Amino acid sequence: MQTDKIATIHLIELLVQKGVSDFIISPGSRNAPIIKELVKRNDVNLYSIADERSAAFVAIGMYQKTGRPVVVTCTSGSALLNYAPGVSEAFYQGIPLIILSADRPHYWIDKGEGQTIRQRGALSNFIHTELNIPLESNISDYKILDKEICECIDRSMQPVPGPVHINIEYEEPLYNSIDKFDMNSILCFTEEVTLKDTIDYTKYIQRFSESKRVMLLCGQLSPDDELNKLISELSRMDQLVVLTETTSNLYSDRFISSIDKTLLTIEQTQKNYAPEILITIGDAIISKMIKKFLRAHSPKEHWQISQTGVFRDTYQALSNSIVDEPSRFIAELCKASANVIADYASIWRRQYDRSTKIYGEFKKNLTFSDLQVFDYILNELDEGSDLHIANSSAVRYQQLINDVRINTFCNRGTSGIDGCSSTALGYSLKNTKETWLLSGDVSFLYDSNAWWNDHESDLKIIMINNGGGGIFRILPGPKNIEGFETYFETHHNVDMEMLCKAYNISYVSANDMSSLRNGFEILKRSKGRSVLEIKTPRKINAEILSDYFRLLRTKS
Repeated sequence: MQTDKIATIHLIELLVQKGVSDFIISPGSRNAPIIKELVKRNDVNLYSIADERSAAFVAIGMYQKTGRPVVVTCTSGSALLNYAPGVSEAFYQGIPLIILSADRPHYWIDKGEGQTIRQRGALSNFIHTELNIPLESNISDYKILDKEICECIDRSMQPVPGPVHINIEYEEPLYNSIDKFDMNSILCFTEEVTLKDTIDYTKYIQRFSESKRVMLLCGQLSPDDELNKLISELSRMDQLVVLTETTSNLYSDRFISSIDKTLLTIEQTQKNYAPEILITIGDAIISKMIKKFLRAHSPKEHWQISQTGVFRDTYQALSNSIVDEPSRFIAELCKASANVIADYASIWRRQYDRSTKIYGEFKKNLTFSDLQVFDYILNELDEGSDLHIANSSAVRYQQLINDVRINTFCNRGTSGIDGCSSTALGYSLKNTKETWLLSGDVSFLYDSNAWWNDHESDLKIIMINNGGGGIFRILPGPKNIEGFETYFETHHNVDMEMLCKAYNISYVSANDMSSLRNGFEILKRSKGRSVLEIKTPRKINAEILSDYFRLLRTKS
């Protein structure tokens, strides 16, 4: 039996025809027609996630694994607003999240009716388009509605991927059914929209060939073997240095894979390390140091390569916005002349090797701390492992560890801690192998509703508990402010073992290297959702990191 809300039948059918198969439902009453229509189908995957904030991030994780748009659907009222953090993350990551919100009739808005808010436009800052489907009585032509729905779905995927919002009004009753509906009457429209730009590769090849200092800075990227191979080939040029981060998912012995520790060994006034031409690919860059360095030593030219046509002038030097696939553009640059005499790559490599040697010596005398824990874990993960890493101190520590060849995912669109666990969960639900999550304690607590569901997956969680917001002891400034421990570090007394027990998650703990090694082996053998909590010394962590940074600077 189908819902008697005809517009809903059209909407769900068109979503499926457009290739959407994953629907995350946050239960409610007003969205009952949507749920009723979905559960009768056998060509969709349904997931119940009660907390809308978690649901939006679960959808992000699913997309990161499948590359297909995901629908999240909720009831009316403030439920929609809880999607906002995930929607903003999807907007800045370029993820086609389709938000489907049920609404009360427009004539009840601002009239004191329960669970009724101004839903239209509620997410306007972070979506590509919005469609409001009116009450059935106000729909005169379903062919026109079908076209509008298809256009809205298409805007989630092209020309620039990102979130869209479909709001649908319902009058009661909500649970009525009809016996039969002619599905052939539903028309699917497709209109290809592409960004077109004529690229004069000859010009760029010539400029690259002439320059003695070119920097290729790689931001957040999905794992891509072809791109990795092309950049490795290009990096043979003496005038080119390639800087990557763990979220770039690019690896070669010729890349500078730990930017911050390398920069710490370089006198910031030495302009010979600054590029004449800066080429950037990928999304967000984590390193504040490289941003500061490039803003202080502005390149003559900044070429940004974006397949989607989204450009951000992060270094205040953007000169060329190039709409192209990074792999195609890099392949063209590989045709450049290698005759230029330059030492740009070698001077960067010398500093990178120096910083690596310093770290190798430093870690020989490390005591149990965040730095030692991160070094151990990241080097113990199997090559090619899928790792989701939480924001704040976790992802920053990862940048200090050399060239660990794993697939790294992180919510760097807005860089918040609010949905890191849920994103990892969503990824794991679509992953055929184990998924790892490396998180801090505050991030784990903040998104603990990620575990409030019955969906099974092989997710191994390493939670480093340093007693609060450890990042604020690392950042300059906060620790000198009165009330630091109360209002920045946010200490807590949550018993993580009991929290895991409440969510039926397997648990093991560690508080030194011996128990860490044992706990990690137990975690590796575990099935389903499992947590290894590692308790590290809150104050010593920051002292060790400060000593390490001080050593890098003094050895420069």
